[in-house]
Amino acid sequence: MSKHAPKSKPPVFRDDGLSGIWMLDATRSDPPTQHLIALGLGDLAQHAAARISASMSLRISLRGGELTVVHCCTLGDKERRMVLGEPVSEMGRDGTPIRILSEQLSPVQLRMHCEYGKARIVETKTLASHDEMVQEVVMTMRGSTTRSTRVFVRASEAAAAAAAAAAALAATAAPEGGMAEG
Repeated sequence: MSKHAPKSKPPVFRDDGLSGIWMLDATRSDPPTQHLIALGLGDLAQHAAARISASMSLRISLRGGELTVVHCCTLGDKERRMVLGEPVSEMGRDGTPIRILSEQLSPVQLRMHCEYGKARIVETKTLASHDEMVQEVVMTMRGSTTRSTRVFVRASEAAAAAAAAAAALAATAAPEGGMAEG
């Protein structure tokens, strides 16, 4: 290797507060509607997805080069374990192949690149303060790009458990084939 070749930056692999339980602040977040339209979902599916998303929470654990993200909503929890910088392949609930690559941009910023069928999604999670995380979502599909911002607030273990219990209750109270009215 030449003495003049640029040196690559070593991975960050440090957590300055991203790990924890994060509850979506729907009042300060963009609704998911534009992404759902781009995916081709009809009005009823958009309404249901927006209601599910409104009660979403994330559990993030960053230890060394390992990242675990658990998405919690009324449909159930979805856990993803990844090694930063290594691609992960899985199947979506609908059988669509998903490929994800996660990276740590800084001790307070994570980025996930996701290929979901024909959609390309980039999610960047940035710690704005000790109690607030901002997630920028950019989705490209069929030549069009949609963007949204979601704001998450740090939750205590008790608040997260209560929210999970409420979501589970709402899911069990839903009539067959539909969502519970609220």
